[in-house]
Amino acid sequence: MEKNYKVEHYDNGEYEHIYPNGEFIKFNNNDLKVSSKLNGSYQEYYVIKGNNIIKEDSQFFEDLYIITNFDFDGYKTSILTFRKGKFDGKQYYYYSKTGNIKSEVEYKDGLSNGMHYIYYENGKLMREILNKDGKWVYIKTFNQDGILFSIQDEKGFHKYS
Repeated sequence: MEKNYKVEHYDNGEYEHIYPNGEFIKFNNNDLKVSSKLNGSYQEYYVIKGNNIIKEDSQFFEDLYIITNFDFDGYKTSILTFRKGKFDGKQYYYYSKTGNIKSEVEYKDGLSNGMHYIYYENGKLMREILNKDGKWVYIKTFNQDGILFSIQDEKGFHKYS
């Protein structure tokens, strides 16, 4: 795959990479569309004061795409996995300065399906959410010391001391 490409941005937040050979990768929310099966990797960089700082590192394996994103300072902000153009598998989001995990969520065929964990910056669990087919089943909320504070489920909201 060629690493030279033109980036097109659209008002709806969608953008695409267009390669000289006509291949393209289109991003929109949690969908990723490609013009054909891609293999290989590419990196995208911020250019700040003449320095290249990595913005995105993407790996393409047939119908599996793994994209690692970075902020302006080069800190990792997320690792996203797509299969057949949709979120699939675990998605990780990070607090950029500390590198601690901010959130991890399991997807299947573009829908949240399984456990979703959200963490405080200190690494303690903030929320535990069980999702099934894109809808939450329950939400457990913890305080910053890791103590259960509340549970919300189909029966309602239950608060703990």
